[in-house]
Amino acid sequence: MLSKDGKEFGYAEVEVRDWGMEFCPYDTIHIAQRKEKLFAHPRTTMYVVTRDLTHAYWIRADKIKDCPLIEVPNTAVARDEYFYDVPKKLWKFVDLREIF
Repeated sequence: MLSKDGKEFGYAEVEVRDWGMEFCPYDTIHIAQRKEKLFAHPRTTMYVVTRDLTHAYWIRADKIKDCPLIEVPNTAVARDEYFYDVPKKLWKFVDLREIF
């Protein structure tokens, strides 16, 4: 839960990605369909952070649900694993080094 001035503001979901660089090298960022339960709260924000925690992308979760679902076989689940295919241009980029 996120709070501001002691009042509930919303929720955040954070995923770490190992792109091996500070920027996402792809045109889209995949968010697992199983995360759609997070979209129920109108102020949920999704963050995708680089492994070294120096850079991040963020997006309001309600924008994700309008993106197409695609099947993406991976090492954990060979089939029937669906992801929202979210264009990178919808995400906001943050250099976390600037905060500190």
